[in-house]
Parts: sequence; C-alpha cells; structure tokens
Amino acid sequence: MKSDQDYESEILELTYEIDKYKKALIDSGFDYYDFNLQTGQAEQSFIIGESLGLQPDEYDTMEKRSSYFHPDDLKRNLEEINRAANGEIDKFDVQSRLFRKDGTLLWLQHTGTISRHPVTGENHLVGILRDITTEKANVDYIKYLAEFDGLTGAYNSRGGLEQLERYVDEYKTVTIIYIDLDEFKWINDNYGHQTGDNVLKEFCKKMNTCMPKESFLVRLGGDEFLCVIPNQNTAEAKETVDQIMSAPVIYGNDPQNKLFFSYGIATFDREKHDNLDLFIRDADEEMYRFKKAKKYLK
Repeated sequence: MKSDQDYESEILELTYEIDKYKKALIDSGFDYYDFNLQTGQAEQSFIIGESLGLQPDEYDTMEKRSSYFHPDDLKRNLEEINRAANGEIDKFDVQSRLFRKDGTLLWLQHTGTISRHPVTGENHLVGILRDITTEKANVDYIKYLAEFDGLTGAYNSRGGLEQLERYVDEYKTVTIIYIDLDEFKWINDNYGHQTGDNVLKEFCKKMNTCMPKESFLVRLGGDEFLCVIPNQNTAEAKETVDQIMSAPVIYGNDPQNKLFFSYGIATFDREKHDNLDLFIRDADEEMYRFKKAKKYLK
C-alpha cells in the first residue's frame, strides 16, 4: 500500500510534468487555455494578451477575451466550439482577427478540442492560440506580388492582363494607352538606378491622380506601361494623356529635367481584335509611330 509520501511524490512528479509542458508552450510563443464548459472556470497563459497590448486584468475572463475578437470571426469561433462540444467534430482550427488595444489588427490561429475530465466527467475546451500576424502579412504580400509590381504598385504584366481581360468582358468600351518613357536608360546611366526607381514611382503616382475612375495601370516591364480606361473612346483618352503631359515628372535637381513619354492609343474592337495580343499590338504600333515622329521632328 502506498504511503502519503508516495502519493505526494507522484503528485509532485505530475505537477512537474504539467509545468514543464506549459513552460515549453509559453517559451515557444504559443498561448494555451483550458475552459471548463460546465463551471465556466478558465485558465489561460498571457501570450496573446501581451500581443494585444493588455494588462492581465483586461484579459482574465472569457467574456473579456471574446470582446477583442472581430465580431464575424468570434461568431465563426463559437460555431466551431459548439460543433466540437456537440461531438460533430473532434477538433477545430480557425484563423481570426482580434483588435489590439491601439485599434490595429492581430491575426490569431486558434486550435482547440473537447477533453472530458476522467474523474468529474466535466467537458473542458482546451486549445492553443498563436499570433500569426507576421505570417499572414507575408502570405498576403506574396499574393500581392503575384499580381502587382512591388516597386510602383501598378499591376504587373500577369495581373494586369488578367484584369484587362475582365474589363473587355465587362465594359462596352475599353481604351488602352501604351506608354514608353523617353530616355529612361539615359536617366539610369547618368543619375543612377535609385533615381530611376524614384522616377518610375513618381510617374505612376502622377498617372493615378490623372486617370479616370476605375482605370488601372500595368507595368509591362522596364519603362513600358499600359493604362487601361473603361468607358472612354480614343479621343477622350487623348485628353487624359494631355493632362498628364501638361505637368510632367521632374527628376534630379534641375527643373529642366522633365520626364516625357511616347504613347499609342487603341480602343477595343470586338470585330477587329480577336484576342488581347492584337488589341495591345495596335496600341504598341501607334506608340512607335509617335516615337518615330518625335525623332523626325528633332
């Protein structure tokens, strides 16, 4: 028969094992919780509370913790918890938005399951919480780079052409302006690539202020761009170009260093343009005619 000392030793060993795993969880950045569904008692570490910028007394009840969830995501969490409690699922794994104390968003990975206490028979909701804000931002940025140019914020070629195809299907009239920046290589060679990058960014910023509503800009590559304008014909798009040229981007320290560009305009013709390549080619050819005429005038 075991003595009281034997039982005390076993309890100490079990307590040590539990504390060891709790510490490992906390040190790894994971937050754990244990919520008794019958009594309402809850135990939770404070990792997420710290990430939210809270004090312990602002995060010490389930009601307080729930108040920081985005309402839509709290509803989804509660639905998953109820499904687990009703035996419909063994565990759940959801991502949720929480509001930090300063109003900014935190993304949370919430994994949980129902555990039945072997002695009391009470059901406990136990789980792990993890701050995935940085991971979420990285994934979102990768998705962003799949469609957009990281330097200028314009669509990249892949994303822009997909959007152009949608516009051609959606709008009755779609006009494009094919743009090639003049002497951009000379700017890079004489002022450096950082100045060249700034010129591209400033040019796109200028374009975005002048383009009509629902228009978008595509960086086809290097110093070539495509401006896509719905609900405008060629003559109306020409007015947009004139507006852009009336206040050109200045580069370097000399106000005489003005950025100009060559351009060609084409309006989509369903009888003429069997595909987007033909549509863009028409605008490209117009741009080269414009460029050639400028050289001839010089």
